This record gives sequence, C-alpha cells and structure tokens, in this order.
Amino acid sequence: MSLLSRRALLLLVLALPAWAWALDFGFRPPSDPDDAAAVDVMRDLAERIVPVYQEAETDAFLANMTALQIVSGAYRAAADSNRTLRGRQQGKPFDGLAERAVLDGIYARARALEKNERLAFASAYARAFQELVSPLDNAQAAAVMTRLQTPPAAYREPVRQAFDRWRAKGSIPQADAVALVRTWLAYQSRRSFSMLLPELVAAEHRRRYVAEGDVRIPVRGGVVIHANVVRPGGAKGPLPTLLRFTLDPSEDDAQRSAVKGYVGITAYVRGRTPDGKGAVWPFVRDGEDAAAVIDWIARQPW
Repeated sequence: MSLLSRRALLLLVLALPAWAWALDFGFRPPSDPDDAAAVDVMRDLAERIVPVYQEAETDAFLANMTALQIVSGAYRAAADSNRTLRGRQQGKPFDGLAERAVLDGIYARARALEKNERLAFASAYARAFQELVSPLDNAQAAAVMTRLQTPPAAYREPVRQAFDRWRAKGSIPQADAVALVRTWLAYQSRRSFSMLLPELVAAEHRRRYVAEGDVRIPVRGGVVIHANVVRPGGAKGPLPTLLRFTLDPSEDDAQRSAVKGYVGITAYVRGRTPDGKGAVWPFVRDGEDAAAVIDWIARQPW
C-alpha cells in the first residue's frame, strides 16, 4: 500500500464516530456469495445493525440506512428513508450521493411495490425505474443508467473477499459491516434486475433522443458515407453538432454527444458500415469525404 493510500485510510478511520469502534457483530457467512444461505446471513446482519446504527452526517445516515433496510427486507421503511434523502438532494449538484440515492431508490421502490401491491418484480422494477429516472435531465439519467448497467460480476469478488476475511474472525466491526451490506446490495440487486435493463434503457433512450442508424450521406463520385445520428428530443431550433469521422465502430460516441446537448454524429470512412464491415482505404479520401459530411451537416434543419 502506498504512503498516500495509507494516509487516506488513516483519515477515513479517524473520521469514524467513536461509537463505531465499540460495535462488533457476530458473522459467519457461507463460502460463496451465490450460496442460497447468503441472503439470510446478510439479512440477519442488516437486521442487527438497523436498531443501533448512528451517523452524525444526515445524508450519509439516510443513504446507509436505506441500504440496511433494503437488505433487512424492510422495503417500505427503505423507500421512506430514500425519499427523504432524495428530497434533501434537490437543488444540489448531482454528485455520487445523489446518483446512489436514485439507484437505491429504484430498487427499494420496486421491492415495496412487489410486496405491497403484489406485482411481479419485473413490472414493479419497470414502474420504479420510470418514476425515478424520467424526472432526471439527460446527463443525470445517463449517469444513473450507466451505473445500473455495471455487471453483477463487478461486485461479486469484493463480496467473496469480505466473506473470506470476516468468516475467519467470526465477527465484523460495524463500519465494515455497513460497507459490506452496501456491496452486497449492489451485487444482489443487479442479479435481480440486470436482465430487465436493456429494454428499459432502450425505451428511455427512445423517449429522450431521436436516433437514426445507418444514415447514408452522398459524397463525390456517387459514393455514400454511412453514419449514425443521435439528436436530443424536443430541441427548439438547430443545435451544435459533434462529428466523429472514423473507421472503428467502437468509437461511436453519438449517444454520448447527444447526452451533452449536441447532435452527435459518427460517420465512417468510405467503404465502412456501422457494423464494422466493408473494405476501407483509410487516409486516401478521408479529407474530402469529411468535408462533404460537414457540408451535409450544415444543410440539415437540426
């Protein structure tokens, strides 16, 4: 561990309230996060933390309490804690805390709907997703959807490592327990909703943006340049445009440009199509072709 890392860890430890040092919870997790017993073990741990959890900083308290209540199965209480937290974020910068509040809020709301209104989880999650993501602006929604699409595997290994570490000790300090509950929630929740996201995200993009795939732009000599165009929906009048001229489909950032309020265009060198097929001769006609694409852009009403 570097000196900088050790200092950062020391500052984090020193920042813990005094009561956090005194609380220790018995903890015997299974060997594998995918073991069916892990759900009950983590629920039991969260249930024991909730009545004694304290935190001087209100927003941090509400964020962690939301996670603890979700994992403990107290979904209505979690939704209430989360609603209070999101209310406190109104008018503030959309930072990591605000983003996390939306992520947890969707899941807490979905589980509460599932339990209280007897909805199938897929329907409950779709409703919660629409309720909390729709009011966000494009940049905020994009940040939330990107985080939601983090694969469950990204959280599985940290959970496994924590299980191994604290199983050997037989107990876990409260600060570490709360951190583990958060990581477990990220892993467990994504296992339940990751398959639902492609359709939900695609629908949200259709609502927010006008996307045109494989637009064909004529250039000199009867050749066409293939392009993808993404525009923010509901724009009043023309918008500035960002063009990427490339031969690599992996560089298609038209959507990212549209998130920032531009018309985003990814145009491909002659011969290339958006699916990466077609023979290309890079650099031979790129200059005149790119100029022709820019001229075409300038003539568009958007």
